[in-house]
Amino acid sequence: MEIVHRIVAPGILGALLTVAANAALAGPPMPPLGYTWQPIAELTDEFNGTSLDTNKWLNYHPYWSGRGSTFDPANVSLGNGGLALQSTATTVTNIRAACVSSKTKAAASGCYYEASVMASKLSMTSSFWFQGSYSEIDVTETLGASLRNPGGNLLMPMNTHYFTNGWGSDIYTSRQWNMPTGCEAEFHTYGVWWRDSRNLTMYHNGTAVADISPGGDFLESQYMFFDTEVFSWEGTPTLASLQDPTRNTMYVDWVRAWKLVPVATNSPSLTASVSNGNLLVSWPQDHVGWTLQVRTNSQPAGPGTNWSPMINSRTTNLMVDPIDRNSGSTFYRLEYP
Repeated sequence: MEIVHRIVAPGILGALLTVAANAALAGPPMPPLGYTWQPIAELTDEFNGTSLDTNKWLNYHPYWSGRGSTFDPANVSLGNGGLALQSTATTVTNIRAACVSSKTKAAASGCYYEASVMASKLSMTSSFWFQGSYSEIDVTETLGASLRNPGGNLLMPMNTHYFTNGWGSDIYTSRQWNMPTGCEAEFHTYGVWWRDSRNLTMYHNGTAVADISPGGDFLESQYMFFDTEVFSWEGTPTLASLQDPTRNTMYVDWVRAWKLVPVATNSPSLTASVSNGNLLVSWPQDHVGWTLQVRTNSQPAGPGTNWSPMINSRTTNLMVDPIDRNSGSTFYRLEYP
């Protein structure tokens, strides 16, 4: 199935289109043929406001007080376009940590979840994870400044837990991946594709880094969490570090979630516009999964048969590129499958 359009911007002879820059650094992986990704609003947030969206999130853990520390709602805040989870203390025996939880168990299999996170510079975790009644997915439990493992800031620790008979019989499947830069040095995008009940793929900055098969069937929905915790085996953070605002905060720039839905197969329309010297070609969101193809002729002519697919166009509904005023007629079409 295909639909062909000739798109010539006003006063322009033609244009050549390529993929937008940095597209691989964020967003879900290529979906299976016949499916596209649809955003899940309930678990998606850019954290651009001044207060937490209480329709989506809790500033505490719904059933746990924390590990080696106590979650304190006062340590959760929004500002400067992001979510901040601070860890504080007046003594090292009274560490106040932070947690943000989804309001409901909205996470489920068949979905992709990712978040942009910069870890604190503490000997405490900066974690992005999920948990249900008997299952847990730890996308990452990074430590920005472990006192007992100084090089641990370069690790992306991942895990799953299956504990149907309690934590005493937990079956865990841990993995780790060496990151090119420290978790506390800049924002990293951590993601998980919960493919089905027995298969998960972990991602770092849009690249798959580990496949995990849990110890049992993950058939339940889960809460989504961001939190900070004390891992005693990594060393208890110093009082000075906990009282230093340049070190004691985990930041979350955004979190995004998608679910797989069937691709629409009715013939769509292409839309073109010009902005700041770029040609923008778009099509309906429910037709993500179609491939945009292009043909450029040096002389005015019909669309012909020599079409080339646009790289990564099957994962988006918008392609952008600087206009080439020296090309001839340019034709675009969407094709599926």
